[in-house]
Amino acid sequence: MLKKAFTIAFSAIMAVALLAIPANAATFSTTDALNILRYVAGTGQLSAQELTNYDLNGDGAVTSADALLVLRAVADSSGAVPVTTPQDIPDSTTAITAAEEVLKYVNEARAGEGLAALKLDETMCLAAQLRAEEISRVYSHDRPDGSSVFTVFKEFGITYRTAAENIAYGDGMFQEARSVVDSWLASPGHRANILNPDMTTLGVGVYAIGREIYWVQLFTG
Repeated sequence: MLKKAFTIAFSAIMAVALLAIPANAATFSTTDALNILRYVAGTGQLSAQELTNYDLNGDGAVTSADALLVLRAVADSSGAVPVTTPQDIPDSTTAITAAEEVLKYVNEARAGEGLAALKLDETMCLAAQLRAEEISRVYSHDRPDGSSVFTVFKEFGITYRTAAENIAYGDGMFQEARSVVDSWLASPGHRANILNPDMTTLGVGVYAIGREIYWVQLFTG
C-alpha cells in the first residue's frame, strides 16, 4: 500500500445512512452498475422504468452515486447498503477517463520492460471502484468486514490464476493518474505488481472525499 510520506493518522468522516434495498433491487448485478455508469457518461441509454429503478438514493436522478449503491447491494448480503452523498463520488466520466489514463501509463511502463500490455476490464473496474470506496473507510488490503481483498473477485465473478491489488491515497497529492502511477512505480512492491509478466488484465477505481483521493488497481492473470 502507498501512503503519504512519513506516518499519517487517517481520519475521514463521511455522511452515511442505511437504505433498505427495494424489492426491485433484489436482482441487481454488476451489469446494472455498468448500465448506470454508461448512462451518466453519455454512452448508454436507460428506459423510463430503469430511470425509476436505478434512482436508489431517491434524489430524482440517476448518477454515479446510484452505481456505487448497486455495487454495495451486490457485495452486501445484509439487505442494506451505505448511502454516500453524490458529491463524494467522482463523475463517472472522470472515473472512466482516469482508468484509461492509468492503463496508458501502466502499459508505457510495461512496454519499457518488454512486457505485454494489460487490458482494461469493465467488471474489474467496478470491483476496483467498490474497493476505492472501501479504502476510504478502512485503508487496508483487508476489506472493512475483515475479509481478504481477494473476496471481491469472487463477488464480481472474476476468475484468475494470480491476482494483486495496489492502493493509494493523498490529500490533494494524487489528483491525476500520472502522479499516482509514478508513485506506484517508485515503490518496489507496487512496481512489481505493475510489471508482473503474469498479469493480463487491469481494473481501476477512484473515489474522492473532499481533497482526499483514493485509487485502486486490481490485477489478474
